[in-house]
Amino acid sequence: MFTYNSATPFLGLSGDLGFEPGYSTYATNGTLTQAVLGLAGSVGGHQFSDIAGTASIRNANTGTPSATLLDIISLTSDPTLKAGANTPPSDYARQLQGFTLGNYTLNNVRLYWIGGITGGAFNFLGDSSLPADLPTFQGRLAFDFVRTDDPTNTANVPYYSNTVTFGGLSVQAVAVPEIDTYLMVLVGLGMVGIATRRRQSRPLAD
Repeated sequence: MFTYNSATPFLGLSGDLGFEPGYSTYATNGTLTQAVLGLAGSVGGHQFSDIAGTASIRNANTGTPSATLLDIISLTSDPTLKAGANTPPSDYARQLQGFTLGNYTLNNVRLYWIGGITGGAFNFLGDSSLPADLPTFQGRLAFDFVRTDDPTNTANVPYYSNTVTFGGLSVQAVAVPEIDTYLMVLVGLGMVGIATRRRQSRPLAD
């Protein structure tokens, strides 16, 4: 479960913030006006939660689609890696409450949609604005793990080599008896269930 806030303000370009360049980042500093709020879910009976997260948008605009020219929407519970790094950034508070499996501890949760790869058109975004609704085509859900005995990755192991990804992330709007819209997110073979909620001023139409 999480609340998706499409009114979250633009924070800056990812490259200017020290992250992988090419994205528009939506978040605020020091407030709960964030794109993702109240993330909570479970996988295999293991619980995870985070109070707030960010959204990043990459809009390819025009041109021949390629691996570096695709529209992407990414929601993350905690900040991703700085450009060129293999260690989670220390200048941002890690708020994710995760779980440990063996010698691996959950470090981040990411939901993302890539045009033409996970589904939809290559250029499904009109611009770099935060969309009012999440995509209806399938996306992916990623769980990034770090070694419990080396949480800051002093061994410099490629960070995403410890990532588990589920395909088939789909969003379905469900009407409920109040003025909110609940979006049920079903991931993979029913292995993970997440509900998202976004505020709107009128009931969901039938």
